[in-house]
Amino acid sequence: MKKVLAFLLTAFTLFAQNNFAPAFDYAVFNFDDSSKYLELYYSFPSNEMTRELSEDEEYVRGELTLKILKMEDSLETFYQNNWDFENVVNNNSATHELTGLISLQIPFGRYVLVASGKDIVSGDISEEQKFEILVEKTPEDIFSISDLEVAGNIVQFSENTNSIFYKSTLEVMPNPKLVFGKGLPVLYFYCEFYNLDKSKDSDVLRIDHQLLNSRNEVKYSKSKFVKRNSGSRVEIGAINIMDIFSGSYTLNVSLTDTVSNKSAYAYRKVYIYNPDLLDTTQVTAGEADILATEFSMMDEEELNFVFLYSKYIAAQSEINAWNDLITVEGKKNFLYEFWKKRDTNPSTPENEYRTEYLDRLNYVNHEFSNMVTKEGFKTDRGRVYLMLGKPDDISRYPNESEQVPYEIWRYDQIESGVIFVFADYNFLGNYKQIHSNKRGEIYNRYWQKQINVENANYLTR
Repeated sequence: MKKVLAFLLTAFTLFAQNNFAPAFDYAVFNFDDSSKYLELYYSFPSNEMTRELSEDEEYVRGELTLKILKMEDSLETFYQNNWDFENVVNNNSATHELTGLISLQIPFGRYVLVASGKDIVSGDISEEQKFEILVEKTPEDIFSISDLEVAGNIVQFSENTNSIFYKSTLEVMPNPKLVFGKGLPVLYFYCEFYNLDKSKDSDVLRIDHQLLNSRNEVKYSKSKFVKRNSGSRVEIGAINIMDIFSGSYTLNVSLTDTVSNKSAYAYRKVYIYNPDLLDTTQVTAGEADILATEFSMMDEEELNFVFLYSKYIAAQSEINAWNDLITVEGKKNFLYEFWKKRDTNPSTPENEYRTEYLDRLNYVNHEFSNMVTKEGFKTDRGRVYLMLGKPDDISRYPNESEQVPYEIWRYDQIESGVIFVFADYNFLGNYKQIHSNKRGEIYNRYWQKQINVENANYLTR
């Protein structure tokens, strides 16, 4: 679950360790007697990529890198390549995702796929995503099934034959994030059946589609029968998930001989996020409140990250309490209570204070990231902005003679007026706080001397 939830950029853009986090998925299909057909699906979040202006249009530029390692006595590189792309940013898009696929013929064997992405404009590189796959020969004497491709949409009888998503008269648009709900109310899937005319115990096969929750309860089921009058066929499905509660699910597609009960099946983990729905039959009132928040779907790494950018407004007792937590459920409960008690208007369903805080987080990550610190909230200016909001005034001095670049922030309504002074000693945009007259902050009556270039050089040795 950890690997996929890091890709919830539509629902949880702020919870991944790196804002730039492409999603990857794959499926393998039959090809010939010695190899199969590998499709690698990718999705780049254009709204989290740095834009550049060209001819009055905004562009994002990305790079996809794929390595395939063959697993034998040692890992050896079977294939390696990278692809660049450039796309116009469409601010009216509902998903802000740049989705595509790479297809390769791959011999039978065991492999590790290693995929990563790069934002060419900013230079940000995503964490590598690794998939271990077994590519083996399809049995010739009995029916079988390919991998499942999970899709955001399927267009039947498509005339767009030039589309990279076109196959078998269909246009299958993959959803590498595997997340459905808001913006994607239908879970589509595609697979292929092989050798239907082999090992005939009966003249018909039963096809079952099922969606099971984490308690192995069936939340969707559909069955149909097909005659075994062809060697292969394509199978597609669509499940409306808007009435299904948030959580992780398993999508199963199976093929069964109705006489011998021999079966072939494929399954895929998927994730549903419907925050407006709440399964009150499974939880207590307190747990129900937590499940109504995004915290219910986070793993420990993501929960830790939420507190990392939240602790600027935490009391020391809260920090101590967090450090003592050892369970995921305890951390979910803590974050729920942490933000609940800061809700400035509990009568509304929205936590207005948290919404404002996350807006600040978006701003500092965009404005204050630099060559030294990639995440703006980890900078000194980001910390102050998150705690206190936008200053009443900012005086910037980027090019003063014999002085390093520095800024003075003023907050007129705090403690009868306070200032913060930040200096960029290394000329890399990484401004450090060197003085403030706010209680509890660094106070330095000699800060004006420390912005002198000569003194600054001494301080950074």
